[in-house]
Amino acid sequence: MEPGFTTSVFNYTVYVSKDTDRFLVSASIDGNGTIEVMCEEDQETGTEFDFLDDEKVMILTVEREYMEAAEYRVTVVRDETVPTARGVEISVTPGIGAFFLGRGVLPEFRVTAKPPSVGGVLSYQWFVNTENSNRGGTRINGATGTTYKMKSYETVIAWTVYYYAEITNTIDGKTSVTESMPCRVTFVDKDELHEKSLAMVNIPTGMVSTSITNWNNGIQPSSSLPRPWSTPGFRMGQYLVTWELWKFVFDNAEAGNYRFSRIGNQGAKIDTITNPQPVGNERHPVTFITWRDAVVWCNAYSEMEGLEPVYRDSNGNVLRDSREPVDLLVDTTITGNGYRLPTSEEWLYAARGASPSNTAPWTNQWTGTDNNSERDQYLWSVSLDGGEVNGDITGEVGSLKPNSIELYDMMGMVYQYIWDAALMAGGAPCAGTCFRICDDIGSAASLNNRWVVSTPFNTDNMRSGLSNGLPIGLRIVEGGLQ
Repeated sequence: MEPGFTTSVFNYTVYVSKDTDRFLVSASIDGNGTIEVMCEEDQETGTEFDFLDDEKVMILTVEREYMEAAEYRVTVVRDETVPTARGVEISVTPGIGAFFLGRGVLPEFRVTAKPPSVGGVLSYQWFVNTENSNRGGTRINGATGTTYKMKSYETVIAWTVYYYAEITNTIDGKTSVTESMPCRVTFVDKDELHEKSLAMVNIPTGMVSTSITNWNNGIQPSSSLPRPWSTPGFRMGQYLVTWELWKFVFDNAEAGNYRFSRIGNQGAKIDTITNPQPVGNERHPVTFITWRDAVVWCNAYSEMEGLEPVYRDSNGNVLRDSREPVDLLVDTTITGNGYRLPTSEEWLYAARGASPSNTAPWTNQWTGTDNNSERDQYLWSVSLDGGEVNGDITGEVGSLKPNSIELYDMMGMVYQYIWDAALMAGGAPCAGTCFRICDDIGSAASLNNRWVVSTPFNTDNMRSGLSNGLPIGLRIVEGGLQ
């Protein structure tokens, strides 16, 4: 019954409207047991009863398994009914509503409601349910405020669970009850994912002085980068973001309050650019996503980890919808400890081996090697000599050799989105490296051009998920930027 019975109270009064001529008793109990409903006057049993008088007394006999039976007396009275609360809304914080196990996240639910125009006093009771319904849930003892914060023991298993609040309005001792919609939270096991989807590499602290050659000569526009540059160190994805990880976060985010302009694609093949088809297995990189999608996805991944999302608007609101002009809304001051895109400097620093000097590996013309005969062991691309090496198709991330700090596919495979506040100010986000060896970084190109990092692009191809007609993916970082 709604509201639920209290174990120590056995007499209740329920008010119904004056024109009621029939009513239904719907009652259930937690666990195994039985409920019998009987009219006290004529001993009739059932669940539906005619209502011809102004008052009718019902006896509910509740018998739980292994417990003695209890009787509840419910008096049904015709009277002016009490209006219910209005404007009932429920929400959860963090807003994504999906979290990884073992991250210490304790979601908090909040219900808001207003008394009806005739007034009244509102009171609350929280329920938990394994079904997406605001009926039949289990009363949470002591949860009688406008908020409920999950207990740690509720977050230790992989499951989807729903919470809702029962709002009672009381006027002159009479009550009415309404319920919020159920609010969902999901806990998932991150260990179900492949290690290539999760691995991160610690990029060491370092400084690039003005005496170091081959530094920002591959970044466009170079004037946007300060010199000297330093980093306290950060963590970077050892591999490109896989389709497996992207889709795992995407699905849980979309089931919450995140929205994306593109679902993305599993890998890519040049001859299906106009009609992307899944390629290979789930450990191919995600492709055909927009820069806006990448930024919003980083926020979703952060929330699932219990980290503070990085990308917010000028009012501090977390950006959760890539269908909006995120590039125009985002606050370029990076805060929060969550996942994000690497800056131009961070990407180059890591790609070159995080050891600034005028010798190898920093000065290598290819990530991982300076030897042209070895480049195909590190670079997933069409051969510079014109022959097919890997073909115009992505592969499983990490199929070739890593660079000197164990980062895979830092050059080749797909373009990788990066972050540059100076470029953002001009409305032109950018991407780094390449899917295949193109004219601008071909065999006749200089060393500088082989390390082209940024390709500014306009709003149209920002939405397309392509750069120079080739697909773009991403690699994530965490920390740094002091």
